Amino acid sequence: MGTLISVQLPVTVLIADDDITLRMVLRHLLEGEGYTVEEAQDGVQAEAMIQQVHPDLILLDAVMPNKDGFEVCAHLRTLPGYEHIPVLIMTGLDDDESIDHAFEFGAVDFVPKPMQWAVLRQRVRRLIAAQQLEKMRDNLIQMIVHDMKNPIATIRGFAELLLSEPETYDPTTLDCLKRIFHSSNNLLDMTTMILDIGRLEEGKLTLQRVSQPVCPILEEVKDSFVWMASNYQVNLEIGACDRDLEFALDWGIMRRVLANLISNAIKHSPQNATVALAGTFVDGAEPALRLAVTDHGEGIPEQDRSRIFEKFSKASRRKRGSRSDTGLGLTFCKLATEAHGGRIELESAIDVGSTFTLVFPQVRA
Repeated sequence: MGTLISVQLPVTVLIADDDITLRMVLRHLLEGEGYTVEEAQDGVQAEAMIQQVHPDLILLDAVMPNKDGFEVCAHLRTLPGYEHIPVLIMTGLDDDESIDHAFEFGAVDFVPKPMQWAVLRQRVRRLIAAQQLEKMRDNLIQMIVHDMKNPIATIRGFAELLLSEPETYDPTTLDCLKRIFHSSNNLLDMTTMILDIGRLEEGKLTLQRVSQPVCPILEEVKDSFVWMASNYQVNLEIGACDRDLEFALDWGIMRRVLANLISNAIKHSPQNATVALAGTFVDGAEPALRLAVTDHGEGIPEQDRSRIFEKFSKASRRKRGSRSDTGLGLTFCKLATEAHGGRIELESAIDVGSTFTLVFPQVRA
């Protein structure tokens, strides 16, 4: 006997379809399941409503006037905090290409038209239950990590205190204390990153934008990695950077983003290679600040270039740095960049290297 799929109410479902009769039927059936239902008559209205009603699930007609379901789905995946809302495409298109398009644009499932209510009901239940289970898991992780933060900070604090008098210890004890300090520091950084990723996903991390000169910040970040670069026998340099360039960002967060990118670049570079950090302003139709970190390392396989930004995901077949990678750094970089209204771009070639570029459109007063 199968297990009953449990859904916790309240649940809001947004239906976007230009067929008013179908919307009425779906509303009646879904409200009978206990869901709150909102309606949009086309893709443009659906996009406007998403951030107003915060739906738990979206039913999108594939073919609609103004904007079709594929375009709406693609737009949804660019909205910070909304990219993980499950989308179910309703389509009368039964060709393989249309079905492939639905998944390529970010849909998690589809139902053919004319629809069978029993099939739609079960798919809606499964998608909502899966989303709620994932949210419960994320909340549990956030609670555990939050509770871990204080004892880790205490361990690091006492290790730092003991290291303030290094002359009182023999070499073996001193080495142990240094390892305790650096390991606890890494754990503290990791817990902070996990908590910040959660806040970024929920849109709850408040940005403190301040206009500052860009080049001195890049120099500061570079200087903080001199020891690491020396340990890996990698060269660090500042590439193109306009000394008069100023830009308004939350530079506290952006320092951490750049630090993640530089750390990855160093760990995945061969000895005597160069890692470069650059900051340029591109004027024109879309004025934007571009911050780039370039390495000449092993590169990222093409099949991994989209998923490496997902939590706990790692690129396959990367030989260097894999032991210390958590699969969280690039997720944080992407979410923090998008929270600023920017985007992260990647260019990579195997055995040639990679360039991660952060693009921030100029915010006009």
